[in-house]
Amino acid sequence: MSPFLNCAQKVFDVRSKSNLPQDLNATLYSVVAHVMWPFALPGQDRDGVDQHMRVIFDLAKSNRSAIESFIAEVHSTGFIKALQHDCLEIYPRVLEAELPLRPVLFFDFDCEFSSMLVPVRVSTHDFETYKDLYKDITEIISRQIVLIAGINNLGSVDI
Repeated sequence: MSPFLNCAQKVFDVRSKSNLPQDLNATLYSVVAHVMWPFALPGQDRDGVDQHMRVIFDLAKSNRSAIESFIAEVHSTGFIKALQHDCLEIYPRVLEAELPLRPVLFFDFDCEFSSMLVPVRVSTHDFETYKDLYKDITEIISRQIVLIAGINNLGSVDI
């Protein structure tokens, strides 16, 4: 058993069905979901996946050749693999920066934020320390939006 699969099983109680790439990816994302669970709203991830898969399936029914070409293109160019690696590389940095970034990450949960005279902010010192992380997160999100726009352009189904 590989060190990754061994760790996934021992630390997170996640087992891979096989050593096939798709099963290793499923194991990887199960581990990521476990680690990131404290930062997610209940059911949010499942709802997002369900919605996006519904769009993909609808496109596969209505415009199969277009969705197959799109998937082949993003796969053959290495776009998906590079994006996946960049996302995985940034997770540890986000977790390390969680405490100073907490005010930014959790604004949505603070009902009184908009009425405060001086809103909670990341300190100037912390901002200087983490500004490259902000830039990297923004770049990764913008590249993910390219995928959404590409899928959205394939049909009349809105994501």
